[in-house]
Amino acid sequence: MIQKPITRSVIAAVVVAGMLTLCLVATKPLTNTAFAKTSCEVGITAYAHGGGWPSGGLAIAKGETTPIDLNVGLSCPPGTPVSGATINVSGDGGSKSVTTDFRGLAIATFDLGPNSKAPYTFKANYAGDSQHDAATATTGFYIEEK
Repeated sequence: MIQKPITRSVIAAVVVAGMLTLCLVATKPLTNTAFAKTSCEVGITAYAHGGGWPSGGLAIAKGETTPIDLNVGLSCPPGTPVSGATINVSGDGGSKSVTTDFRGLAIATFDLGPNSKAPYTFKANYAGDSQHDAATATTGFYIEEK
């Protein structure tokens, strides 16, 4: 049996096809690659509106309310503030969504009455996003009746 010699154009076509296949494999997008999210820390602290918590506690008359500021902060990773993030603050006095400023801080203000038998409990919840893990924190406090 006499074999015909392979022409140069066939060899060139095979080489080009191989190179194109290799290029596709080498440049395949990383869409299926799972990247780790950055861990986050959220904090929540209660203050009397306009200042700290009075020494000896906060006391108001029965039937009255007083504004309480719940200061929340978000950092991802811990120590690096995140601006523009939505944090949901909820508890015995209601719920609000707040957005962090350039320092990673936000304030949710609630009008609350006395509750000397059981503490108010509030939770700050950051749902996370495509780059950051979710985080939560809670706080509790009393408002005494005069």
